[in-house]
Amino acid sequence: MAAAITSSTLSILAGQSHKMLGVSPAPRGWAVSDGVRALTAITNDGIRIWGRDLQDYTLRYPELACLRNLPNGTVIDGELVLLRDGRADFHALMARHRSRPGRATEAVTYVVFDVLYHAGRSLLRLPYAERRTILHDTVPQSTFVTWCDGIVGAGRAFFEEAVAAGHEGVVAKKLSAPYRPGKRESAWRKIKQVIDLPCVVVGYRVVAGELRSLFMATVHDGKLCYVGEVELGIPSGRAFREQLEALRRPTCIVPCSDRARWIEPRLFCIVRCHGWRPSGGWRDPVVVRFGRPANRLSRIHTRSCAPISTT
Repeated sequence: MAAAITSSTLSILAGQSHKMLGVSPAPRGWAVSDGVRALTAITNDGIRIWGRDLQDYTLRYPELACLRNLPNGTVIDGELVLLRDGRADFHALMARHRSRPGRATEAVTYVVFDVLYHAGRSLLRLPYAERRTILHDTVPQSTFVTWCDGIVGAGRAFFEEAVAAGHEGVVAKKLSAPYRPGKRESAWRKIKQVIDLPCVVVGYRVVAGELRSLFMATVHDGKLCYVGEVELGIPSGRAFREQLEALRRPTCIVPCSDRARWIEPRLFCIVRCHGWRPSGGWRDPVVVRFGRPANRLSRIHTRSCAPISTT
């Protein structure tokens, strides 16, 4: 008889997470998708789909009912993505995720990367290489379910290929590693590209009397272009606010459709981000330091800079 898979068990399983790194990729990995983590269990009561916070996703994704034929007592781990033109669209996924059951117009793809229980037998202590083999033998690929294709070796080349395709980075996992629920696991690493981009502040936004964000420009193809808005890493002191006010000008120095208080381009900084979204905006920007790197602005590699469209 298959062992019962309880909510408490799922809660423990969902607790495993990866360490976030911004370093050169490890030699083993696979492409990262912009999606929502989900555990799926086949129990005596049918199929159940859970998020990391134990929120029940079952009714939200009826297309995954195809998994109900898996052996009873099986638990798989993966990520829900919504693909457009072969690329994960996180914003479209969020719209789908928040829609009422039965109202969705686009189907998700469940990218499965691990199996934790098989027919009631715990696989947690097995090395990932063995679990991966069991996963491929247990979970058939279909219109809505696919395996997370991985490679062994050539991690750097794979990382660069994933980034060039518009992905955030890769995930690398040791083939010998067990599944350790509830722990931040060093054997499972999400590796993101990190870009330190020299920028100049061209404007700022004030909300309810408080400085909320800065607007940045940088050099692209020999011209100063608007890049985007940054909310993190901004000085909060009165002196910095007064410095901004002293540089006010009526219009933005570069074409920009946003509304802000514009300033003369005199404040230089380094903004760290994790690349560029398919829509053109940068991922997770944060100001890491201020200074005057004016000479560096003219030496930016265009492959590292993709200012968003303002038209």
